[in-house]
Amino acid sequence: MVARSIPELEKIWVALEHSKKFSDGLISIGGVGLLGVNGLIAFASSAISVPAEILFEAYTAITALYLLGLAISARASPGTIVKILLYIAVDAGLDIVPVFGGLADAVLRAPRMAAGAIQKEIEQTHWVDTSWREVRASGAYQQHLADMRAAGKRRVVFLRD
Repeated sequence: MVARSIPELEKIWVALEHSKKFSDGLISIGGVGLLGVNGLIAFASSAISVPAEILFEAYTAITALYLLGLAISARASPGTIVKILLYIAVDAGLDIVPVFGGLADAVLRAPRMAAGAIQKEIEQTHWVDTSWREVRASGAYQQHLADMRAAGKRRVVFLRD
């Protein structure tokens, strides 16, 4: 389901913040996230037996699907969707290498990067709380384009479409 109002976009933003903290910021020093569930499972899968690896792969898949769902709900552009898929693919690819995969997860932080990409997309969008047809009929379309450019945004999205 896609966001149809500004408050729904704000809820998506909060969900992305929680996702970043859970995946990559449970343990922090001075407000800087050092390690989260993502890294803890990665280290465990490097040091323990197969069940930990299966758990990590399941966590990675669930996280990827969750972030993709949030991206679709936030009406992210195809470019942002591809970026999220690349982050997750690189993360999963590095996990194949024992020990290095755990270290890479502690540094790469793909879920945090994917969530940040969605948030950046939200920030760079001029949101219009009506439909394209209503804006077109009222003659305000050009004004929304001008507002978008003046605010340094990259695209316009009509929430009621």
